[in-house]
Order: sequence, then structure tokens, then C-alpha cells
Amino acid sequence: KFFVEVQKPKGTYRVNDSIKVTGTAKAYAGNNIDGAKVKYRVTRKVQYPPWWGWGYFRGSYSSNNETEITNGELTTDAKGEFKISFKALPDESVDKASQPTFYYEVSTDITDINGETRSGHTTVAVAYQALQLHIAMPDKMIADSLRSLSVRSTNLNDIFEKSSVNVSIQKLRSPVKMFRERYWSMPDQFVMGMAEYQGYFPYDIYKDEDQVSKWPLGDKVLDKTDSTMENGKWPVASGKWESGWFKVVAITKDKYGEDVRAEKYIQLISGSANEKIYEPV
Repeated sequence: KFFVEVQKPKGTYRVNDSIKVTGTAKAYAGNNIDGAKVKYRVTRKVQYPPWWGWGYFRGSYSSNNETEITNGELTTDAKGEFKISFKALPDESVDKASQPTFYYEVSTDITDINGETRSGHTTVAVAYQALQLHIAMPDKMIADSLRSLSVRSTNLNDIFEKSSVNVSIQKLRSPVKMFRERYWSMPDQFVMGMAEYQGYFPYDIYKDEDQVSKWPLGDKVLDKTDSTMENGKWPVASGKWESGWFKVVAITKDKYGEDVRAEKYIQLISGSANEKIYEPV
């Protein structure tokens, strides 16, 4: 006979801030559900940016570990409202330099005087940094087609915030030979030295030499500081790009002086800018 709405708080929060979440229980007939019992629970999960842990996975990584921050009971007021306050406690075991985002899920169960129970929830994103950088471009593209990047700066609610960003591109020194794909995962112990292993298995991966993030950095081919635009367009110097692997790094600071960065590895291949690249499915 009634429904529950839990509103997402407005604004951007940092770790250790106090957060207040407001909810409402309202009957479908339009009247407020006052005097209802509210049971709530606040849990935290952590998510890392897409560039964290290059070489092991693609895309943002979320920890499956869920930690309870607080729980309790309340009662709805005459307006059918209830307010839940909690402190955005971070996971101290997570390295701040990895730019984690902590997601706090507020779950509620509301029971009216007739014993009917309805649930509601919302999620609040909190981080050490009040700004996020996003580099959006294909992992592989024709070298001659690289004329601009997509670099966006947003707050944690994905709303654009103009920022002065430095973007650099460095070429990677890739291995001189091709490697055969692994048939099994990398061992945690090695009973054979690299030289001996490569003597027996010259085309197989010994440790992590196939991981792009482990390749040494070469010459810097772009170093530019400019303000971001809402459409994300970031022009680069015109000219002929070499084929190979490159590391793109965007760096800025948020309004609190915290360092914010984003990284991406791209592969440029030779060919015409009008050609279409077909990726394996």
C-alpha cells in the first residue's frame, strides 16, 4: 500500500565527511506513512579506476569485499520522512595513490503499523579526490587518424568540471620478438632462471614481459597543458605518428590540491586513416 524513496544526497563528498541521507515513505493514496519502523544498514565497497592494475584486467575493478559501516533503527516523522547520517570511513588498507572510489550503499526496510514492509536504497560515491579524469579513445587505431584525444574532467557524479590538465604521450620500448600466448597463469615461484628458460622455450613468456605496463618508457612525443572542454575534445599536434605502443597520461589537481591522474595504453598501427580496424571477438 506504500512505497519508499531514498534520495541520493547532492554535492561531492570526500572521505571522512559526514553524509546525511533522506528517505520518504508514502502511501499510493498520497498520504504520508508516519510512525513506521525504519531499519537501515550502510555498507562500503571499493572501486579502482580503469588504469589501475594494467596488464591483469581491463576496465574498472571493484572489490567484492563488503564492509558494514553502521546500522540502526529509526521512525518516520509526520511527513513520512527519515534521516540517516553516517561518516564516510575509507578503507585504510587501500593505497590512496591508486585513486579508489568508495561506494556507500544505504539499504532500508520500512514496516508500517499494519506490518507491511517495503525497501529502498541509494548509493553515495566518495573519494580522496573531488575530481576524476577520463581518457576515452580506442585501444588500437590507425596512426594517421590520431588527431585528437578525448579527455574529460568530472566530479564523482560525472558532472563536468573545467580543469587545467597536462597530457603527455610516451612511446614504449616493446620487445623485439613476438610471444606465444600463455596456456596457464604466471607461476608464483620460478625454479628456472630467465636465460635458461628462454633457451628451452624461446617463444614462451617467462614472467611478465608480455604485459604492456611493464615495458620501459621511451621518448616523449607529446607534452601539452590546456583546459578541458565539456565535449572532451583535446587536439594534438598534427603530424605523422609512428606505429607502436604508447602510454597516455593525464594529470591535474582538484580544488583541494590532491593529485588526480588517468592513464591509458594505446597501439598505433600503420595504414590509411580511412581503413577500419577489425578487433577479434
